[in-house]
Amino acid sequence: MMRRTWALAALLLGTVPLFGQTDEPAQPVSAPEDSILAYVPADADLAVHLRMDKLVESNLWKLFPKYGFQPAEKFREKFHLAIDLEEDVTTAVLVLKITFAEDGTPEDVLFGAAFAVERDVQPQSLIEKGRESRPTEVPGAPVPMYPVAPDIAFAVPDSRTLVMASPQYMPAMLAAPNLSPVPPIRKPLTAPGEMALAGCVPDQLKAAIRREYDFYQTHTQHQTAIEQWLELALLYTFVQIAEDTEQVTGSLDLSREPDAAWATVSLASDRTAPLLAAGLAALAGPLAMNLPQLFGEASLDEPPETPLYLTEAAGNEVRMAMSRANVLRLIEQTLKNAKRESDRARSAGNLRILGIALRQYAADHRAYPPNWLVLFPDYLADRIVLKNPALDQHAPDGDYVLVPLTPEAVKKEPWAKVLAYEVYPETQPPAAGANVLFADGHVEYVSADEFHQVLRQTLERLGR
Repeated sequence: MMRRTWALAALLLGTVPLFGQTDEPAQPVSAPEDSILAYVPADADLAVHLRMDKLVESNLWKLFPKYGFQPAEKFREKFHLAIDLEEDVTTAVLVLKITFAEDGTPEDVLFGAAFAVERDVQPQSLIEKGRESRPTEVPGAPVPMYPVAPDIAFAVPDSRTLVMASPQYMPAMLAAPNLSPVPPIRKPLTAPGEMALAGCVPDQLKAAIRREYDFYQTHTQHQTAIEQWLELALLYTFVQIAEDTEQVTGSLDLSREPDAAWATVSLASDRTAPLLAAGLAALAGPLAMNLPQLFGEASLDEPPETPLYLTEAAGNEVRMAMSRANVLRLIEQTLKNAKRESDRARSAGNLRILGIALRQYAADHRAYPPNWLVLFPDYLADRIVLKNPALDQHAPDGDYVLVPLTPEAVKKEPWAKVLAYEVYPETQPPAAGANVLFADGHVEYVSADEFHQVLRQTLERLGR
C-alpha cells in the first residue's frame, strides 16, 4: 500500500507547516512576480512559488555551500543553460502533475517550471556554446521547445520568461491562461517570504488508495493476529483522511520568528479535521525523538522541550506551524545527511579503484603490495584516490587500511575476506559503519558491528 501512496505522503508530510501569525496575512505578490503564475496549468497537482530574490538572501541558501551543495551550479551543469539562478531569476514556479496507468494506479510525475528573468533572453542565447538543441514545435503554442536533457525541454514564450518542462507537459505549461479558480488549485499562490505552495490529492489517487486498502483488507487473515487488526484500523483512518483531503497550502518565511513555516490541510468536511489534528499532534513527540535516526544519529530519550511543530483544527482545516529554529535545524540535518551519503559514495568509488589496482598488481607479481605507495605510478596515477572525502584531515599514507592478504588466502571465499577499509581517526569516528573492499572486488558499506566481525574473521584466517 505504501508503494501506491507515495505521492500522498509527499503532499501531506513533505509540506512545510502553516499556522499562526494570523495578525499578518500574506499579501499577494505584485507584478512582475504574479505574471509567472500564468504557467501553472489547471490540472497541476502541486505548485511551488519561489521568491528567488528573497531565497538567495536567506539563511537557507547560505547553508547550501557549507555542505557542498550549490543549486545554481547544479542547475547549470545539468541543463547547460546560460541562466544564473542567483543573478538572473527573480521568481520561479515549480509544477508537478501525477500521471496514472490504465488501471488507475500512479505511474509517473510530470515536471514543469517557469522562471521570471531580469534580462532579455532568446532561445539560442540560452544554449551554451558548443552544444546544440534543435527546436520542436509544440501543438497549440506559438513558440517551439528545445530539448536540454532526456526528459526536459525549454521554451521562451517572451523575452523575460523561461519555461522548462517534461516534453509531454510543455503544451499544458504554455497554454495555461492563469491560475485556475477551479480544482485542484483553488487559491492564488502568494509568496510573502521565500516560498509558497498549493497542492491537492487527485481523485484518481484517492481511488487508487481505496483500491489498495480494499485489496489489503480482503487478503489479510485478520483472525490470526491482533496486530493486523490494529494495522488495518490505522490504514482505514489513513484512507479516510486521504479521501477527505482537498488541498494543502503552505508558506515559508525565514525572516519570521517564531513561526517561519506553516501549512493548512483543507478537508471536504469538518468530521475528519479533529482526527487528523489529533494524530499529527500525537506524532510530534515521537517524530522529534526518532528523527535523528534518519540522519545517522542516536534517537532522543524523550521529546525536546520545544515541540517540533504545533497543530490545531479549525472547522474543516488543520493548521500546523514550525518555528524558524526547527526549520533550519531540519534543513541542516538533511543537508548534513546528504553530504554524508555523497561522501560515502565517493569513498566507495575510491575503494573500487584501489581494488582494481590491487588485482592488477597481484596478477603481475603473484602477491599483494605491502603498501599503497607501491602502486604508483604503474597501477595508480593520482594519489587523491587515497583520500577519503568524508574526512576533514587526511593521513600522509592514505585514509584506507590495506589488509596483508596473500593470493592463497583469497582463493577460498574471496567475497568474505576484507582487503581494505576506511580508517577514521578517534576524533572523527564513522557514524554507523564503514566502506569495506572485499577480496573479490566488491565494495560494501557495513555496520560497525558487522565490520569488526568480518575483519576479525579475515585476520584469524591469516593467523593474526
